[in-house]
Amino acid sequence: PLPIALKIATDFLAGLHAAHTLKDSRGKLLSVVHRDVSPMNILVGSDGVSRLTDFGIARASTRLTQTREGQLKGKLAYMPPEQLSNAELDARADIYSAGVVLWEMLTATRLFPKANEGAMVRAVLAGINTPPSSVPGTSAHFDEVCMTAVAADRKARYATAQEFGDALTQAARQNAIEIATASEVAVFVSDLDIRSGIDPRALLTLATNVESRDTDDKA
Repeated sequence: PLPIALKIATDFLAGLHAAHTLKDSRGKLLSVVHRDVSPMNILVGSDGVSRLTDFGIARASTRLTQTREGQLKGKLAYMPPEQLSNAELDARADIYSAGVVLWEMLTATRLFPKANEGAMVRAVLAGINTPPSSVPGTSAHFDEVCMTAVAADRKARYATAQEFGDALTQAARQNAIEIATASEVAVFVSDLDIRSGIDPRALLTLATNVESRDTDDKA
């Protein structure tokens, strides 16, 4: 449901902003870039709070080890054009990835349903020109917010995850759409567990195993 999706999105954007503004003990900005913002790394807790996880390939300005030149880290379907071009990344790379996640949450479809990786790369580099409302049954209320986040030119994106989250909240208010509370998300998650008959701990184990396979496949 849209109110639930919006709450999940604003939660993980808040977590992303916290990572981007993280400072060391001397007050120096660490310039953390997650580089793998994707549905698999967003956990919706039974407490109704959504958390951004797996900073295993995150990059900070203070890291001593760097990714080998030409080596991609992350999931192809959520990578911004500059990451595919092996350009220097900043927080706006994560903004793009979060925008793709939002697009898929709003439409309940994959943005890049490409079986061929080469075709997917070409599509990403060409830029996204299909707003969420291009998918039948999807409202146009959040088109502008989503398309700003996934702009091919990073200068056209939101400068911060907080700015992204604020724009999403403002769009909801302007269209009289209530964003769910954490307790409402908790009830939704609980109902999903009951209907599925799956122990949440089993889901966590499954997610961990999937993530492990993804890590092995990263190139």
